[in-house]
Amino acid sequence: MEPTSPKGGDLRERNWYALHNGVPDTLGTGGEFFVSGQARLMDDPELRSIASAAAGYQPEERYILFELEINEARCNGYGDVPLPEPRRWVFSEA
Repeated sequence: MEPTSPKGGDLRERNWYALHNGVPDTLGTGGEFFVSGQARLMDDPELRSIASAAAGYQPEERYILFELEINEARCNGYGDVPLPEPRRWVFSEA
């Protein structure tokens, strides 16, 4: 993302993120997915190269890169999509 992005500033300051997918219609077709965790600014050239190669566009050199570590993931369905079991995953160090 742009280094001046407000979201980038938020991730640098708080190191926490949450993502929730959009439901495509008012019927909730397909369900929802939520993921949250810790964000870490990455400056490793090798990891940046991997991320750039995986992107669907050519990232600008000035862009900043964050690694999003997952602490929790949840899914919720509305009957039209089979869901995995369990429907909630929480990271724990065993």
